[in-house]
Amino acid sequence: MKKWVRNLFSARRWHAFIFSPLWLGLPVAAALAFGVVWGMYSLSSDPEVAARCVRRALISGGCTAFAWILGMFAASGPDIPDKEENAAADKSAASTTDSGPWRGWFALVGWCLLFLLLISIPDIRMVVGEGRPVIVGVVGVVTKLFAVVAVVIPVYVTMHRRQ
Repeated sequence: MKKWVRNLFSARRWHAFIFSPLWLGLPVAAALAFGVVWGMYSLSSDPEVAARCVRRALISGGCTAFAWILGMFAASGPDIPDKEENAAADKSAASTTDSGPWRGWFALVGWCLLFLLLISIPDIRMVVGEGRPVIVGVVGVVTKLFAVVAVVIPVYVTMHRRQ
């Protein structure tokens, strides 16, 4: 546990985080989330919902930007795993059967979809139970989808860059 905390606050990690080229993707991700949510709200026929489209689009863009920053921080972790972790990984790799390179990818996608479903339950209940407009629930799910993807993309890009 102490080693994990020490790695979390190490100067090398913060330097990699601050000087990461992934910062260039931050405005793109936030603008994309803002544009999609603003477009979805502006197509609404309900004038009350359409009047709040800019505020909710800004919230969506901000949440996506925050999620991108969290993904960048997660991606700026140490490059070299510890000897103990490496030995444990070798043991687990030897004990499992090799079922192809797509197994890990499908597991990642499955866990992300499960996480998205779990965090979207309040939006679904809001539409079904309270009778709110469908666009409000759909935009809530889309905002959370952007947030999950914004965490995964920096980690994915960094992992492929390190290989």
